[in-house]
Amino acid sequence: MISFKLVLFNVVLVLLAPVLIAQGKRVRATTPKLPEPKGARQGFVSNNYPNLAVWILGDSAAAGVGVEHQNEALSGQLVGQLEQRFSLKWQLDASTGRTSSDLLGVVQSWPENQEGNPAVLVSIGVNDVTSRASLALWKANIHQIIECLQQRHNAKHVIFSDLPPMGKFPALPQPLRWVLGLRANILSDVLSDITEHSEGVSVLKFDVLQTNGSDNSALMASDGFHPGRATYKSWARVAAEQISSLSQ
Repeated sequence: MISFKLVLFNVVLVLLAPVLIAQGKRVRATTPKLPEPKGARQGFVSNNYPNLAVWILGDSAAAGVGVEHQNEALSGQLVGQLEQRFSLKWQLDASTGRTSSDLLGVVQSWPENQEGNPAVLVSIGVNDVTSRASLALWKANIHQIIECLQQRHNAKHVIFSDLPPMGKFPALPQPLRWVLGLRANILSDVLSDITEHSEGVSVLKFDVLQTNGSDNSALMASDGFHPGRATYKSWARVAAEQISSLSQ
């Protein structure tokens, strides 16, 4: 299936290259550049529940772009969910524009973790789609990120959020939207294949934009590219359930 999608993607890319290049330039020029939200990026919640360390890593979505404060973003919403079940030590390391290559460099640069076995939630891939990173590079980076988190940083669970449905992003015009959606789908298939054969690793399947082509704007940020507050809340709820089930 991946090979068929890849052939289709390459054929469409060649046939529509002038249109896609023009649309890509227009999107980059006209899409608002939203800032990363203010707020804490690490913390500790002490209570009578079992101890849990959580790391949230990745790109602008992990960083919470699209809302004004981390309390409304993925990290704040996730902490709010998990603190009802765990005594929580958490940290967020995410930034706008980060690719899988960037994330690999970050986790490789950290000193070895000597403090327990964190559950790690990773959001990565959108910038690999837009930068047209090769599948070989994507595969290699995901494998190495997993290896580094598990062997160097003692991660108990590594959970990759599935790539978002870029084929539904309001900021993207057609046919660019369809092409990037297909590319994201290909990277998602590769990610699923890797995690199925990796111990202690899973994919968080999450698509709040189940609207069958209707207006998604209420679920998206003002730039039409990043999650809105409601989407972050739903994402955090699904992630909290998966982290909790794995951490019992």
